[in-house]
Amino acid sequence: MSQPAALKPIAVNFHLWPKCNLKCTFCYATFPNARNTISTAASMKILDDLQAAGTEKITFVGGEPTLHPGLPELVVHAAKLGMTTCIVTNGAKLPAVLDAAGSAVHWVGLSVDSARESVQAQLGRGHGDHVRRSLALAEDIRRRGIRLKLNSVVTALNWQEDLSRLVRQIRPERWKAFEVLSIEGENADRVQPLRITTAQFQAFVSRHAHLAAEGLGLIAEDNDAMTNSYVMIDPQGRFFSNADGSYTTSEPIAEVGVANALAQVGWQRDKFVARGGLYNWRQGAKPSSRPFIVAIEGLDGTGKSTTVGLLAKRLSARVIRNPPEELAHERAAADKLPAAQRREWYLGANRRAVELARQSKGSYVVLDRSAASTFAFGRAELGEVATEADWPADFPRPDLTVLLDLPEPQRRARHAGRGDGATTEEQRLARDHAFRDRVLAGYRALCDLSVDAEQSPNGVVASVCREIAHRERSRREVGDNEDAGRSPGRRPRIVPRSTYQEAV
Repeated sequence: MSQPAALKPIAVNFHLWPKCNLKCTFCYATFPNARNTISTAASMKILDDLQAAGTEKITFVGGEPTLHPGLPELVVHAAKLGMTTCIVTNGAKLPAVLDAAGSAVHWVGLSVDSARESVQAQLGRGHGDHVRRSLALAEDIRRRGIRLKLNSVVTALNWQEDLSRLVRQIRPERWKAFEVLSIEGENADRVQPLRITTAQFQAFVSRHAHLAAEGLGLIAEDNDAMTNSYVMIDPQGRFFSNADGSYTTSEPIAEVGVANALAQVGWQRDKFVARGGLYNWRQGAKPSSRPFIVAIEGLDGTGKSTTVGLLAKRLSARVIRNPPEELAHERAAADKLPAAQRREWYLGANRRAVELARQSKGSYVVLDRSAASTFAFGRAELGEVATEADWPADFPRPDLTVLLDLPEPQRRARHAGRGDGATTEEQRLARDHAFRDRVLAGYRALCDLSVDAEQSPNGVVASVCREIAHRERSRREVGDNEDAGRSPGRRPRIVPRSTYQEAV
């Protein structure tokens, strides 16, 4: 008999293992009465039953799930059943689990509450190295092509903290913040000093609202949102609920079946939906295993160096100059070559810069210039304007190429203020307005995003980060493309002054 939609357990948290390597004061999943846990074989049978009952996503939690000796086997089994898999972890033995389970792991949720190691240690999360380890794990997760979540518990020790920089470094696809919750029989006797008011929790949420513009919006769950909105299974194979401030459990699923056991504890699907429980979790939408590459373009004086530096800091990204450092010693000689040979040298340098970017280990690389400059200036020297057709299909391009656009009087004033003299190129731009117009028209045809550089540097960077977030979502949906870039004929997006928001 089919199960009522209201009780169909579409997403389930399976608390496999009560043991943990840490002692978080606020933890409400210690299961002190779980003297025995069901076997890996019994857990597999529950996964079979859940799949038959309509479960689409299974999240393995604890305790600390990576301490469970059968976790890799269970993850692989769930994936074979067609479920989307997730592991929420403090990272204890995560690399070994990922090595063993391979592509069966679709999501990993890292638990990090503070950017300060001292606060994490006070909370019982780690021994003074939890933040550093989590940042390294986040990079490893991305490198493996696994989707990433971040979970943070908001307490009296961190509600006043600004985690913006940490979240930007981790760059999770989903970031959830939970108001610290008291559960009788679990943490009620020790969590009271960490409790916060509704106003304090909302202050934390509001402090991070600006991150939504960068694709890092916070999903906030207060105590009410967390109550009876999760389908949860304990280490003994029973559904359990926190509806009344303590845990109530069903009979074992293996004895009465999924439908009957879930009916014994119930859950509120409307609250599940209201807290954002339904989202695009499908395992096919995986991130690229290579870094996202963004190139900053524009004439001298538009703020390229400043933007590159701020953007790299915001994204914890590697910066690659163009031409790259390994070819910099050849540049002076190349600039003296005839025009056609000079362009060929620069195109070779442009290609090498993108190759180095793609080989980088981090999540992001920022390029200072790209082949767009070579194409734009090359065509302008011939009395023509570069078009999308000038970028060969087999020539590598960044995932996003940004043009910093600035009115000529302001650009020249900024350039003169640098005090480094006018190059031959700059002298021609100043005297030959038609040449300059051709160069800029070529840039606009070849770049994906045109940004008004009259705005503050933080405003420029915020706009670029919004576009990166948009393109990363698209890349996850359609899969990675080694020749990532703008489709031929697409007009560049222009970000006008009125849409800018200051990044805090």
